[in-house]
Amino acid sequence: MNNSHSVIILDFGSQFTQLIARIVRELGVFCEIEPYTTSLEKLRAQRPQAIILSGGPASVGSQAAPFLNRAILDLNIPVLGICYGMQLLSHLKAGQVESGKAREYGACKIEILNNSGLFDGFKPGSQAEVWMSHGDSVKRLPKDCKITAHSEKCVVAFEMGNLHAVQFHPEVVHTEIGKKIFENFLFKIAGLKPNWKMGDFLKEKAKTIRDCVGSSQVVGGISGELIPPFLLFLG
Repeated sequence: MNNSHSVIILDFGSQFTQLIARIVRELGVFCEIEPYTTSLEKLRAQRPQAIILSGGPASVGSQAAPFLNRAILDLNIPVLGICYGMQLLSHLKAGQVESGKAREYGACKIEILNNSGLFDGFKPGSQAEVWMSHGDSVKRLPKDCKITAHSEKCVVAFEMGNLHAVQFHPEVVHTEIGKKIFENFLFKIAGLKPNWKMGDFLKEKAKTIRDCVGSSQVVGGISGELIPPFLLFLG
């Protein structure tokens, strides 16, 4: 199996980052999660075909806000920014992000303005229910940005060249169009193929572990709790 990293998810501290990885993998695309501090050199070595920026609790206007190496945006590969990821892309491209008086959390109706990019196949003017969880929002878009969706309160999606962004969370089940948005990004924008299977991945990793540990017993831990001996997984 090809171990190249088709998609890298840069984690900015979102509680939903694992859900992003799960839906990408369920769509048949291999991905891995890396911290936002991952160096440009490491990303280049992994040769991703697309990058996803997760959400996060920080504000881009804060001195302690997690940032992205601007050079990553020059790798000439598609980037999808989600929530904080959208605000960060806007900020890095000279847009303006403002803090709201109160957090927006819960279901929200949005209007789709353009049937391009992430919204390919949608009817302009149609509405969809999505899930919001943010305090900040984009007040002024970067130059040459195209708004692709909005809500009553703010811009919720834009595209600019190979940069695509949404303010809502397409990775949660409450966003009814979430899967389609990921399909558009992975297959139509990034040109990936759904040719990765978890079963093949598990077999390869099991072989790697067998080659490493031989007849020794292996114990794995998840979320701090011991699970049955890993030998059960190795089969």
